[in-house]
Amino acid sequence: MRTRLFSAALAALCLATLHSALAGSATWRLNPISSNWNRAINWTPETVPNGPLDVATFDVSNSTDVDTLESVEVSAMTSPPVPALSPS
Repeated sequence: MRTRLFSAALAALCLATLHSALAGSATWRLNPISSNWNRAINWTPETVPNGPLDVATFDVSNSTDVDTLESVEVSAMTSPPVPALSPS
């Protein structure tokens, strides 16, 4: 009985840890509601990247200004590569 209880508790702890490790990574929306980093609705999925394992991804967006009103911590911020300009 104790072994089953311990196994169930360990499995729940592992799932909670995995969920919290992945919960904050998100991509800035094409049409965010505002420029506020801390509003989940501006991200997809609707979660705010703000943790040591979170990744904030910036792809194509109609809003290129992002305001952080509070301290933010992420492990990385990614964006598509900027194309090289050709001399004319």
